Amino acid sequence: MPLRHVLIGILVAAIWGINFIFIKLALIDFPPITLVALRFLFVVFPAVLFIPRPKAKLKSLFGYGIAMFALQFAFMFSGMRYGMSAGLASMVLQIQVFFTIAMSALLLKEKPTRERILGAVIAFSGIAIVGLHNDQDVSPLGLGLLLCAALSWASGTIVAKSMGTVKPLSVVVWGGLVALPFLLIYAWLVEGAESFQTGLSGIHATTLFALAYIVYVSTHLGFSLWGWLLNRYPASMVAPFTLLVPVFGFLSSAVFLGEVMSDWKVLAACLVVTGLFINMYGGRLMRRKKVRSR
Repeated sequence: MPLRHVLIGILVAAIWGINFIFIKLALIDFPPITLVALRFLFVVFPAVLFIPRPKAKLKSLFGYGIAMFALQFAFMFSGMRYGMSAGLASMVLQIQVFFTIAMSALLLKEKPTRERILGAVIAFSGIAIVGLHNDQDVSPLGLGLLLCAALSWASGTIVAKSMGTVKPLSVVVWGGLVALPFLLIYAWLVEGAESFQTGLSGIHATTLFALAYIVYVSTHLGFSLWGWLLNRYPASMVAPFTLLVPVFGFLSSAVFLGEVMSDWKVLAACLVVTGLFINMYGGRLMRRKKVRSR
């Protein structure tokens, strides 16, 4: 992979890692479900008028929109609103990798390797450390909601496998169109119709900028660049860049939100990233070791 393409992968990881601080800022003016609904309102319109529907089965597109967008972000934004700091949220969400492996084993009969099981054990030990703490940065409710978000992401990934090769931006826009009605109805029922009016009437410039970043930088640009890389390289070469998401998430939240990098957070992050690394590279390293030992 040329250096400029490596830099694109790092850029995407930075975009997605920094995104968590903008979500945290936007949640000051908007309740979580209302914010998710606004996100996809602007993701979908006016783009849906110009971008053709992806060539995928309607049931797959429907399942993807509900799992990946409606459920994942409703859980994630709610978790960050009710007890999870931006840095920790960026880390916990990466557990979706292991939920995907477990669901692939159960539904697609894909047998996990010993390295992937070991990686999962190490990563979940990091999540256990997070669960042992209950302070302003994490609560049991916040952690539970973030784990539900990770499970929803994994479910969306399983559904995406049935789509075949499709244009990433079209999937984002049309999947968002599927999610939008459910989000609007749920926001109206749970948070009230006045949540939109109150949030928009008293919106701060910082919140407006944060919402623009979430929609156009994190969603449109981030997913487009990620899809561009996936169309040119095997997923095994592109996926490791996600290891950098919690790194950027922790650093940006410490710099811009003043979140304290306590020892237990560093330990938990190291365990999760180590588990992800073993999951992605453990099998390859073991095969190389066996070849050298012959």
